[in-house]
Amino acid sequence: VSFDAATFEIWGSLLNGAQLVLMPPDLPSLEELGQAIQTHKVTTLWLTAGLFTLMVDHHKEYLTGVRQLLVGGDVVSVPHVRKALEIEGVTIINGYGPTENTTFTCCYPVTELPESISSFPIGRPIKNTTVYVLDSNMQPVPIGVTGELYIGGDGLAKGYLNRPDLTEERFVSNPFSTDSQARLYRTGDLVRYLPDGLIEFIGRIDNQVKIRGFRIELSEVESVLAKHHALAASVVIVREDEPGKKQLVAYAVKKAEQEVDTAELRQHFKAHVPDYMVPSAFVMLDELPLTPNGKVDRKALPVPVYERSQDVDSFTEATNLIEQRLTEIWCAVLRMDRIGIHDNFFELGGDSILSIQIVARANKAGIHLTPKNLFDHQTIAELAKVAGQSTKMEAEQGMVTGEAPLLPIQKWFFEQEQPTPHHWNQSMLLQVNEQLDEEHLGEAITDLIAHHDALRLRYAYTNGQWKQTHVEVDSEVPLIVEDLSIISPAQHMRKIEKLSHQAQASLNLENGPLMKIVYFDLGYDRPGRLLIVIHHLVVDGVSWRVLIEDLQTAYRQAAEGAEIQLPAKTTSYKAWAEKMNEYASSEHIVAEREYWIAAADEMVSFTPPIHDGELNTEGNCRTITISMEEEETETLLQKVPSRYRAQINDVLLTALALAHAKWTGEQSLLVNLEGHGREELFSEVDLSRTVGWFTSMYPLLIRLDQNMSQENALVIVKEKLQQIPNKGLGYGILRYLTKDNEVSEKLAAIPQPPISFNYLGQFNQAGEGDSLFGFAAGERGSNISPDNRRAHLIDVVGVVTEGKLNLSFLYSETLHSEASVETFAHHFTEILRSLIQAEKQSYKAEDFEDADLSQTALNKVLSKLKKRKGN
Repeated sequence: VSFDAATFEIWGSLLNGAQLVLMPPDLPSLEELGQAIQTHKVTTLWLTAGLFTLMVDHHKEYLTGVRQLLVGGDVVSVPHVRKALEIEGVTIINGYGPTENTTFTCCYPVTELPESISSFPIGRPIKNTTVYVLDSNMQPVPIGVTGELYIGGDGLAKGYLNRPDLTEERFVSNPFSTDSQARLYRTGDLVRYLPDGLIEFIGRIDNQVKIRGFRIELSEVESVLAKHHALAASVVIVREDEPGKKQLVAYAVKKAEQEVDTAELRQHFKAHVPDYMVPSAFVMLDELPLTPNGKVDRKALPVPVYERSQDVDSFTEATNLIEQRLTEIWCAVLRMDRIGIHDNFFELGGDSILSIQIVARANKAGIHLTPKNLFDHQTIAELAKVAGQSTKMEAEQGMVTGEAPLLPIQKWFFEQEQPTPHHWNQSMLLQVNEQLDEEHLGEAITDLIAHHDALRLRYAYTNGQWKQTHVEVDSEVPLIVEDLSIISPAQHMRKIEKLSHQAQASLNLENGPLMKIVYFDLGYDRPGRLLIVIHHLVVDGVSWRVLIEDLQTAYRQAAEGAEIQLPAKTTSYKAWAEKMNEYASSEHIVAEREYWIAAADEMVSFTPPIHDGELNTEGNCRTITISMEEEETETLLQKVPSRYRAQINDVLLTALALAHAKWTGEQSLLVNLEGHGREELFSEVDLSRTVGWFTSMYPLLIRLDQNMSQENALVIVKEKLQQIPNKGLGYGILRYLTKDNEVSEKLAAIPQPPISFNYLGQFNQAGEGDSLFGFAAGERGSNISPDNRRAHLIDVVGVVTEGKLNLSFLYSETLHSEASVETFAHHFTEILRSLIQAEKQSYKAEDFEDADLSQTALNKVLSKLKKRKGN
C-alpha cells in the first residue's frame, strides 16, 4: 500500500463494485502471482513494466482471462505488448502518471498495435486532468517537438510535506488558467505530441548525462537497445567505476532460443547512433533485478568488465596499408589535406553521394566496400576492419542487351508528356588541359559506351507504353570535332554556344544516340573545351562522376597504345530495375505502404498556388545563383551539422522551409525532394559504378509554427526526414510499380508541390593531379527544349564546387519577378549565415566540461554576463 498505484487498485475496484484480491504481504514469485490471477479469475490487473515483461516472457499463460491489463511505472516494451496482445480478449493500457498527480495522468488502451509503432505512447490525459508540453520558457511546443510535460487538474497534490523549497520548484503557477490559484506540476519527463494527438514518452530530463563532452539522453540509448530482435529486456545506465570517468553500460536479457554477443550489439548500435552513444560495456543477464515495487533495481546491476577505452586523440594517423589507402581516398573525395583514422565521415562534410564515390574508389583499389559499410562504420579505423580485399566481382561483366523495366523516375518523366521529350538532357562543359587526338578520343568513347550499358538504351512507344531496350554498340561514334583554332579567340565563345545548342537538340530517343560529345580544338596555345551531352533518362549526378573519370582513364590508355581496361562493372541498370519491380510486390514494401498512405492523407489537404502551366515553360525559365564563401561553406558542412546532430541536407531543407515562410507568410510547405535513389535494399547489389538515372523523387509536407526558432524548426525537419523509410525510395515504387491500386491512386492524388529541392553534394574538380579535364565556365546550350513544361514553380538546387556552396533558384519569369525570387534566395542564405554565425559565436556545454553544466544552465550564465556587460 506504500506504492501510489494502490490508490487505483483499491478505490478503482471497490468504488465500482468489483471484488478486490489482496496478495500476501511478502514478495510473491511469478508462479504465486500467476496462480492468484487464475484462482480468483482476475479480469483487471496492474503490473509494473518490469513485472509485465517477466510475466509475458515466462508465464504468459497465467494472464489468460485478464480483460484489462494496465502497465506502467517505466518504459513499456513494444515487443512484449505485441506478444501479450495474442491473449484472446485482452486490452492493454499504458498507464502513465507521477505520484504527484495521484497514480494516472494519461492512458493509452490498445487491442492491437500497428507495425509502424516503435514505442508505446502514453496516450491522452484522463478526465479532469490537463497536460501541457512546454519548452524551457513554459511556451507550448509544436507537434513532434520534444518538451517537458506539465500536469494539472483534480488529481494534483498540494505539494511535498515539510518541503516548501521543493514544492515551490516543482508546483508552479498555471499561466494558461484564469484561476490565480491554479498550479501545474513539472514532471521532469520529456515527451512530444504525435500527429494523431497521442503523447509519446521520450525520457527523463535528469537522464541527460555527459559522456566524452556530449550530452546524451539515456532513453535514446535504451531505445536503440530495445530495437534488437534478440533481446527480451534491457536497460542502460551511467557508471563511474573509475573516479572521474563516466561510461555508458548496457544490461540486457536475451530472448529464449536467441543468441547474441557483445560484438553484435556494438555493431547494432553503430548502425543507429554516433560512436559516443555506444555503451563502453555490455552485460548479459538471465533477468533484470527488480525492486519490491517491480521496477528495475539499477543499484543491483553488476559491475561490468570494460573493453579497451574507446576514447582517442583528436588526430591519429593510419597504422596499416588499408587505413593509409582509405585515408588517401577520403582526402581526395572530401578535398582535405589531412584526415585522422578516427574522424567521422559525415562530420567532415561527407554525404550519401560522396559515400558512393568513396566505395567506388576503394573497390577500384581492391578494398571491397559497400555504401552500407560506410554508414555503419563512419571512421577509417572502423571501416578498415570490415573492408575485405576483393578481386572478384559478382556483377555481370559482359555487355548487357535486351529490354529493361522502367524505373519510377523514368515513368514519371514519360507521364509528363513533354512536347519535345528527346531534348531533356544533362550536360557538362569541360576544360581540356592538353590537345586531344581525335582517334584516341573516339576509341575511349566507344569503350565507354560498351562498358556502361545505360548509354546504349533506346526508347520506343508501343501499345500505349514506353519501353526501354539495350542495343549493341553503334558503329558510328557520337563524337564531333570542331577546329576553332582558325578563328579569333574573341569568336570562340559565340561559336561554342551555337554548336552546343545544336548538339543539345540532336539526341534521338528511338534510334540514338543518347550521348553526344563535341571537342572544341582552340589551338596548341589554348586549353580546349569538351562538351558532353547525355539524355537525362540514362544519367544522373552520381553517374557523371563515374563517366568523367572513366573517360580520362580510357583516353590515357588509348593514347599510350595500351588496351583499354576500365574498373570492373557493378550491378547493371537492368538488374536493378528488375529487382525494384520484384520489391514492389514483396512483403518488404508493406511497412512503407502504411507510411505513405498516412502521408498522402495529410498532403491531400494542402492547397498549392494556382498557376497557368502553359506559362511555366523552359523557355520562360530564368536562374538566380547565390554562392557562399569557402570559409562559410566549410563551417556549414563540417561544424553546423555536428552542433545540431543533423546532416547537411536537414540544415539546408530547414533553411528552405523558414525562408519560404518568411517569403510567403505561409507556415506550410509542400516540397518535392530528390535523392540519389541508390539505397541499399539488397545485400547482393552494388551500384557504386553503375551509370543510369536512379533518382528518387518524393513529396514532403513541412508545417512550422509562426515565429518558431531555427533550432526547433531544424528538429521538426530532421525528425520528418528520419521518419521517411528508405529515404523516399518507396514513394516511387508504390506510385509507379506496385499493382496495389489503392495506394497508387492515393499517391497520385497528392497535389503537385510548387517547389522542388535537390542537394547534389560536393563536386570535386573533374580529375586530380595531372587531370586531363577540369570544369569550364561558359555557355553550353539549353539542356531542355524551350517548349517543354516545368514541373515546379521554383526549383532550388544546391551544389558545392571549388569549396563553395552554390544555390540556384530556377523560376518562370512569367510567374515570378526577378526581385521576388531574389528576396526568397536572400532569405535562404541569411538563415544559413545566421546558423554559421551562431556556430562561430556560441559556447556549448562541452566547452566547460569541468563545470558539468547543462546547455540550459550555461545559456542562463551567458545571458547574465551579457546583461552585466550591457550588450
